[in-house]
Amino acid sequence: MLNRCSSRSLLIVWLLMSALMVTGCRGCRNEDQASDMAAEEKKEEDEERSLPGEKKKPIEKPPFETESAVIYPGQYSDVIRKNRAKPGHWVTADFRVMANQADSGGNLTATAYSTTAPVPVESTNYFAVSSRPFSIPKGELRNLETSVYIPRRERQPSVNINFEFNRDSGGSFSEIHGTPTLKAGQYHMVVLTNRPDAYSYLNVIDSVVLPSSSETGSSLPPFYTVVRTRPSQEPIALPRQSLCWTTIAYLIWDDLSVDQLDADQQQALIDWIHFGGQLILSGPDCLDRLGNSFLADYLPAKFKGAKNLTAADFELINQHWAVPIANQPTRRRTISVTEKTPILGVTFEPHPDAQFISNTGQIAIERKIGRGRVVVTAFSMDDRPVVRWPGFRSFFNGCLLRRPGRQFGLSGNGTLTFAWTTDDTSIFDPLLGSTLRYLSRDLVNHDSAEWTVELGTPQDPRIPEEDITGFLPTEGVGLRGSPGLMAASIDRPSFATDLPSRNLADSWHYGGYQHDEQSGTASWNDHSGVSAAARTTLKQAAGITPPSSGFVLRMLAVYLVVLVPVNWLIFRSIGKVEWAWIAAPFIALGGALMVARMASLDIGFVRSATQVSC
Repeated sequence: MLNRCSSRSLLIVWLLMSALMVTGCRGCRNEDQASDMAAEEKKEEDEERSLPGEKKKPIEKPPFETESAVIYPGQYSDVIRKNRAKPGHWVTADFRVMANQADSGGNLTATAYSTTAPVPVESTNYFAVSSRPFSIPKGELRNLETSVYIPRRERQPSVNINFEFNRDSGGSFSEIHGTPTLKAGQYHMVVLTNRPDAYSYLNVIDSVVLPSSSETGSSLPPFYTVVRTRPSQEPIALPRQSLCWTTIAYLIWDDLSVDQLDADQQQALIDWIHFGGQLILSGPDCLDRLGNSFLADYLPAKFKGAKNLTAADFELINQHWAVPIANQPTRRRTISVTEKTPILGVTFEPHPDAQFISNTGQIAIERKIGRGRVVVTAFSMDDRPVVRWPGFRSFFNGCLLRRPGRQFGLSGNGTLTFAWTTDDTSIFDPLLGSTLRYLSRDLVNHDSAEWTVELGTPQDPRIPEEDITGFLPTEGVGLRGSPGLMAASIDRPSFATDLPSRNLADSWHYGGYQHDEQSGTASWNDHSGVSAAARTTLKQAAGITPPSSGFVLRMLAVYLVVLVPVNWLIFRSIGKVEWAWIAAPFIALGGALMVARMASLDIGFVRSATQVSC
């Protein structure tokens, strides 16, 4: 009896445990079963939608997948695209495309576009079209670069570029991509670096953008659009021909490898320097890396060795560039360097044609190359003690950028005032924003002219004695501004072309050059001094002058005399007056031949044999 009860108890316990185990397994599989049921329901719905016996078709991808075009030196970025184009200039547009269905080849054209039609080149009825072949393997993302001319137009806050793909296999498609424009006094500043975040301070430094807002609350336009490279995203956003470098005013080279620029980009960089571009090399590592590169023949110094920069090395910089403390004119905010916390620097071996920049000791050295310059600093431009030094703003503006000294202040109503200390021109004067000049585009066109332009190596621009920024009534004004400074306001500037108050003694920035109202400097120009002189020379050499009004009247008088009275008298004398009507057409034909002959002699078609060569 006891054995039967024990067996029954064991059986009941076993059954209960089995039930618990089964319930637990189902609980673990609830999510899997739910997803399987959803997939089964979707499959049944798809089958119901399909016709009986019809096999379901896979979803086809479009023939091409594209990304937004980038205008160099803009940069691909997940956060922001630094795309800016300038009317009157050639730009390099990079268009990324992938072929999904098969290998594809054909021709890509690019045209500046309005909303509905191509934009004609100014003063013509024609528009410019750039064309290049393309070949895209299936599944591979390709960068297709092409040069595009951006014509000038009134009221042009942005430009559109139409990209049209014409495939060899037939068919075509097009896409229009837009980008904002730069004003005449705005340019690009490019930073070649593997650490773009280290140069984020350039976006707020007052040489790039004034740290204030207008009375309406809108931001002031920047002097420069800063583009920091991101080497992980190929290619490096620099054009491959100097024709498209005309919007770049400064190039700062930090730690980017030389190998990341191809041969065409390297040659374009050298050409750009000769035309007036300014290259700034940051610190000891950069100079050592470039010592055996394509820039070796243009460097102002060689790397002699590393050294620790102490307070003694910055003595002249502190005397000249350190700004005074508010309400304490005898004291200045000097750079903080001690024996225990030195700054890593370099010892220079100067080139014979180079010179240390005045009032910097041996911290900065420069060398003129054509119209441009190459400058090297002994310290890294992203070194924190240097960047946090309030006087770095003045040093950066006057020493590295070679712009005139500035004077800041506050007006009675709290408006921030800004002016050049050595020049009364506009703060957005295009000739001060960039020193890049193309002689055939920027030379002044004087109609009457007795004027001279100094060609060759430009004069060394005078460094201002002080970039006066320290007397603002705000303690610790730094690179990112301060609450007191950010609350100030300034009137929005205008981009005027008639700037009679320029300091023409500054031959490096001015020197007989002009700018266009929309395009600034180095833009396409059919009416520059060189173009006008070429047209005048050709006219003078050809010896061709239009017939004068006196010549036309004399020829007409002779023709009428021969046609009417002389013709009538001749045939009247022989008694055949009616024949005068028959002779009239022959007289007209002879008169036309005579006039053509006399006109050729008068304007020089027959007698002139002058040749003009360039």
